[in-house]
Amino acid sequence: MIKSLACVLISSSVCFGQTATVTPTENFVDNISICDTFTLVNYKGGELTNSDTTLFQLVQGVNYKINDTFTASLDIPVYIDDSTDLGAIGLDLIWNAWKNDSISLAFNVGVNSPMETEFGASSVDPTLGGVVTYLLPWSGAKFVQTVNYEFVTGDAYSLPFGSKVSDDILTADSSIVCPLGDKFNVGATVWQNYTVSDNGQQNILMGPNAQWNITDNVNLNGSVAIPVYQNVNASAEQNYVMSASLSIKF
Repeated sequence: MIKSLACVLISSSVCFGQTATVTPTENFVDNISICDTFTLVNYKGGELTNSDTTLFQLVQGVNYKINDTFTASLDIPVYIDDSTDLGAIGLDLIWNAWKNDSISLAFNVGVNSPMETEFGASSVDPTLGGVVTYLLPWSGAKFVQTVNYEFVTGDAYSLPFGSKVSDDILTADSSIVCPLGDKFNVGATVWQNYTVSDNGQQNILMGPNAQWNITDNVNLNGSVAIPVYQNVNASAEQNYVMSASLSIKF
């Protein structure tokens, strides 16, 4: 299970000109943020699984800022196909390791917990990841690179591949975000998804994204992606992917 880029930015600090310090928090509620992401995947026709169908996913995420250095994150994905079903529950600890005036670096370690459902994993799968944010030298634009590796010890459902996989899963998202005034950001993202094996699957998509900063604490994000390369063997290929997320910091 992978966080959307918008939720990664909410979970990990991307401020600049500061040094990560361990500062006790004062108000429990003020340190909570939520990020709910709705994703729609449309598949091509054919004889394989998901052919001529559209799969929906809602990830309900809750983040708690322990202090300036560490954030805890809980994600509960709900898949909607013929019936609503919960996927594996993910728990992550995010370490805001380092930042200066132009670069910030964060790491995450977590587990995806198994569930006795159609979309649930059959095992406890550890995850490792990181995010690098680089402030570009023009008009407040920034480059964001996320990487996540899931150690699949049994089998786990993967939305990019439209099926359960038994190989480890590597994902990498690369994005450029440019501000348009005080309220809006636009950019483009490349999503890369791989299963790690000799005969692994690959799914690479790219497309535009936009963010509306409704208030200082509420953001609405949207993206559209189309595949530029697909090598999948357990599901039909994708036509397009649409995603929207709402982030609220209390």
